[in-house]
Amino acid sequence: AKSAVSDLRSGLSSATTIEMKFGPGGGGVPYANFRDAVKKAYDDAWIVPDGVTDDEATATASVTIARDGTVLDSRLIQRSGNALADQSVEMVLRRVTSINASLPDGTKESQRTVTIKFNVKAKRGTG
Repeated sequence: AKSAVSDLRSGLSSATTIEMKFGPGGGGVPYANFRDAVKKAYDDAWIVPDGVTDDEATATASVTIARDGTVLDSRLIQRSGNALADQSVEMVLRRVTSINASLPDGTKESQRTVTIKFNVKAKRGTG
């Protein structure tokens, strides 16, 4: 079966948006705390360098997180086109090694991969 893609954005003014792919079991409310913890960890860790002049810059990362919140893998999958912004996102990906949440009780998966979009304009509060 095809995976359904759920775009889980909790506000347009957020610097990061989290997208999680769900299989036949769906996602929804049980994943809300997990999603919010992932969002907070990356939002809090990301600082846009002063030299970034392109407010439209948006970089996309893929992050795989273990059941216990440990980050197993993270990588930039789409560059923003702004080298400084991309470097700042890569630094965040190296710095965040765990999330202060675990996958919901009752889920069978041992890990979850999420897509995170880092948007300069939203981070600066100009969006």
